[in-house]
Amino acid sequence: MPSVIQRSFAGGEIAPALHARADQVKYATGLRTCRNFEIQKHGGVANRSGFQYVATTALSGRRIRLIPFDFSDTQTYVLEFGNLYVRWITAGARLVVSGVPAWNNATIYQPADLVVNNGVNFYCRLTNIAQQPPNALYWYPLPGNIYEIPTTYPEADLQGLHFVQSADVLTITHRNQPPQELRREGHTRWRFVGIDTTVAGIAAPATPTITAGAAGSLGYGYRLTAVAANYEESLPSGLQTVTSAIPTESAPNVINWTAVTGAQHYRIYKSYGDTLTGFIGIANGTSFKDIGLSPDFSVTPPVAQTLFNQSGNYPATVGQFQQRRQFARADTAPETIWNSRSGLRSNFTLSYPAQDDNAITFTLSGRRVNEIRHLLELDARFLVLTTNGEWEIEGDVDGVLTPAHINPRQFGHNGAATVIPAIVDDTAVFVQARGNRLRDLRYEVVDTGGKTQSYRGRDLSVYAVHLFKRYAITELAYQQQPNSVVWAVRSDGALLGLTYVREHDIWGWHRHDTDGTVENICVVPEGGEDALYAVIARLVPAISPTIPQRYIERLHNRLVTNIAIDAFFVDSGLTYDGRHTAGNETMTLSGGTTWDVTEILTLSWSPGAFTASDIGNEIVLRAGGDTLRLKIVGFTSFTQVTVSPSKNVPTAFRNVAITNWGRAVDRLSGFGHLEGKTLVALGDGSVETGLVVTAGVITLSRPYEVIHAGLPYTADLETLDLEVVNGQTLADKQKRINRVTVFTEEARHLKAGDDADHLKELPIPPDLYASTSAVLPGKVEIVPTASWNNHGRVFIRHDVPLPLTINAIVPTGFVGG
Repeated sequence: MPSVIQRSFAGGEIAPALHARADQVKYATGLRTCRNFEIQKHGGVANRSGFQYVATTALSGRRIRLIPFDFSDTQTYVLEFGNLYVRWITAGARLVVSGVPAWNNATIYQPADLVVNNGVNFYCRLTNIAQQPPNALYWYPLPGNIYEIPTTYPEADLQGLHFVQSADVLTITHRNQPPQELRREGHTRWRFVGIDTTVAGIAAPATPTITAGAAGSLGYGYRLTAVAANYEESLPSGLQTVTSAIPTESAPNVINWTAVTGAQHYRIYKSYGDTLTGFIGIANGTSFKDIGLSPDFSVTPPVAQTLFNQSGNYPATVGQFQQRRQFARADTAPETIWNSRSGLRSNFTLSYPAQDDNAITFTLSGRRVNEIRHLLELDARFLVLTTNGEWEIEGDVDGVLTPAHINPRQFGHNGAATVIPAIVDDTAVFVQARGNRLRDLRYEVVDTGGKTQSYRGRDLSVYAVHLFKRYAITELAYQQQPNSVVWAVRSDGALLGLTYVREHDIWGWHRHDTDGTVENICVVPEGGEDALYAVIARLVPAISPTIPQRYIERLHNRLVTNIAIDAFFVDSGLTYDGRHTAGNETMTLSGGTTWDVTEILTLSWSPGAFTASDIGNEIVLRAGGDTLRLKIVGFTSFTQVTVSPSKNVPTAFRNVAITNWGRAVDRLSGFGHLEGKTLVALGDGSVETGLVVTAGVITLSRPYEVIHAGLPYTADLETLDLEVVNGQTLADKQKRINRVTVFTEEARHLKAGDDADHLKELPIPPDLYASTSAVLPGKVEIVPTASWNNHGRVFIRHDVPLPLTINAIVPTGFVGG
């Protein structure tokens, strides 16, 4: 049999129903198994990086919901919504408070203010003065220095939350509660604000006073509105009437009023003895003269709407389009969409007759009830996903949505589940109704001789239906960098990944498991990549034999420059990094006579932090391109220990204050969340296994300077059957693979064989033993245990905490009868 190369794995794991379909294009790039390997954008596969432990949830026995918040390139947050509370995570750590001022009985406190009283930090619920904490009506206690604020959302409502972010405001909806805004007013200053549609963003003026220009019997009425700097117009003042002669320039009716805070100018409206008022002019001050102006009744003052004010009328979903905030799907109006005024997210006022920027309310009308699931802005178009189909709201000829130009059009009949879709460039990826299919949707111009414009979509799960059978997708999150992956949580707690690059027609599934179940995910930008956060429920019998512990964990980046330092391939893991390169702390080695390996020397640390427990640990000094390890054999003081060198001490280390040094340890604490579990670790590039957590501590065989430790996991890759060679089928032939050539990157370890039970480990070249950072050459060969079989597959297993990237596989062997 000639060699057959598989150059790409972009097809991902495909369903058993397609294992005999070598005629499909996906077959050539597909896999039988892709477990804990991630499909790369270029077509290769890489074992996934590990999940880094971030925090235990506030109430580990209860479910939570993670919501992303992207404020700027340097400040992104993950919001932990739990039972009646929310906490924050930023840059992989809990958001904490510091420098909180003491409570003062003379200070007027506003919502979101922080104070400390009797050693406890408090969050202000309501405006107050002289209300001393812990008065629960006004103050909410923080758990230590962790930033936490109260919410109205119980655990049962968390999965039903829908949200959309605009700048520093997160709008949140749920069918059981009025919509709210969560406003970021500072790094540790956040507050919830209700949405009141009966008011505008600027106060209405008080009813004006009128001075008649001349006596007469004609009746006139006047009212006015205030206009803010953002051109938002207030609700009108009360109507004030006057009886006078026809006003003239020499005898005008004079309108006076009290100034409104924040008003840039005022709009004046006039009526002829009734309540219908029309526009007559603008005033910059607090007075206006009517010299007989004729009102324009096509421009009238705004009228408020009372929306979302009682149970049954609360919207369940939210979106934004063309500077309008949108709400939809109330229990009493499941097909209705409410749009704010253009540019004014909380203003739902109307004018009569309607103006183009008025608030807009409309209801979809189809052959079946179309309960609205999602409101999407996609490629500058307004899409509505419902239970029974997909709709475009076309607007006018330019695509602008106005009260007179709504034009809803249904173009699809797949329907959508309640899971919030992922937006990938100009494409929506959404869970189809009933939850077990994933589809994409985008607007395309298809040249059929006349250039047809339409929405097109595909069933993205059709080639991997086995991953969805009997399960539903409960969560989606899109990680653009580094590999354009749509992550999906399955109802059984499995994590699925879809590498999706539509412009290159790449879409391949991979599945991931860990010692626990994934319940919730979200993605936020961090640095040069997007970070995937997950809530993982792990059973830790030493903590509770029956109740899973819920941990927030972050998928570690996979930027491996130096294996000994960067390779993080453990779950629920922690890192110890003892390296020190700053010039503010130094290590000085002294006391030598011969400076040979047998001498006991003195090591001084400025400013110092040695303890007696450091005995047995090591200090690593670096100078002039050389490295010296020093084992601590005696404790003298906070700043001084005695050490034994690993070799004769070079001149560069003698009596010199070294700034480039590290502390190597053999005991690592902080693993209380995995008490009693057996861990694996990578210490300075060396693998250690069988590390049992005792009292939160693991003990390694020797000291290491950089340690990544956590739960082990296994990555499996299996190719499909060899089916066609030189145009002839091999389906009915026996095969024997006697050599496997693997094109790799950043690899130190590899096992391969015919199946999971017949694996052979790649012999490690001698030079790899000399350096824990060295990698295998780009092309390696394994000679597996050869046996005749009817499939000719290659199985690769990776079960050590080291990186492995595979770009191609070449099986070579024989074909029988």
